[in-house]
Amino acid sequence: MSSGGGKASTPKLIDDNLKSKQFYRVLDLISEGPIYGPVDQEHLSSFKLNKTSVTDANGNVSVNGVSVAWRPGSESQLPINGFSAIEATTIVNTEVTYDTPLVRTITDQDVTRVRFNVGVTGLVEQDTKGNQKNTSVTLVLETRSGAGGFAIVKTVTITGKISGEYLEAHLIDAPETKPFDIRVRRITPDSTSDLLSNGTIWNSYSEITDDNLNYPFAAIAGAVIDRDQYTDTPSRTYHLRGLIVDVPDNYDPIARTYSGLWTGGFKKAWTNNPAWLFRELAKNTRFGLAKRAGYIDVDDGALYVLS
Repeated sequence: MSSGGGKASTPKLIDDNLKSKQFYRVLDLISEGPIYGPVDQEHLSSFKLNKTSVTDANGNVSVNGVSVAWRPGSESQLPINGFSAIEATTIVNTEVTYDTPLVRTITDQDVTRVRFNVGVTGLVEQDTKGNQKNTSVTLVLETRSGAGGFAIVKTVTITGKISGEYLEAHLIDAPETKPFDIRVRRITPDSTSDLLSNGTIWNSYSEITDDNLNYPFAAIAGAVIDRDQYTDTPSRTYHLRGLIVDVPDNYDPIARTYSGLWTGGFKKAWTNNPAWLFRELAKNTRFGLAKRAGYIDVDDGALYVLS
């Protein structure tokens, strides 16, 4: 006795091979400067995300995908690489179809670059037996100034397989003539079959103004954080030693001890001694009482005794 029919085959499925890499970029204003800076100057144990140190004191990593740079707040400090421009991001989050390109207008006269975040809502092709394979879709990024037509600035082709959303960031130079329009246009025809998933999306764009910002007299920290580990922007906490102020030149601010006879001289150092912090707040002409009241006479000898 024999059974009829052929042997059923198992569809060939392929793994996702596209991975979005999105980062949080956060610039924090910490304090008036200059300051001493992180207590741990060698590793990132003084920098915490959601109350967890990025590394321990020996440099062993607790949170992956994080880089941090800081500036102490000197007058002539260098910009932090990647944070020297002004950015304004606009959410679009709209599907791009073959018949409906999306247009936005940029009016800021100072914009020098534009970053597009575009991608797919899914990307996979399969045959009638369920066998999957890579596929591709193409978009173009365009600009238009004045009464002219749109010109292609960049062609974006995404190839591979992904079950969900996948985004890419693409940077273009802004036209010299402002204002100008930006457009995302789909080149690949829309799918008309359940066997092909290749929807495209314009997620957002950022207007970038290059200005070589260094934030003089402001202590700042710039962090780049892998978004894969967080659903929302994580809180940032810094373990720091603060303002550099005038302290007696025979004073050890870490041990909080004096050595020998004080002759009235001062040196620049960090301290948490209330007496010398009070002196700075009274006499500093940039942020202290002296900014409004003019010269402030402080009895340094009395402060020395009190401290």
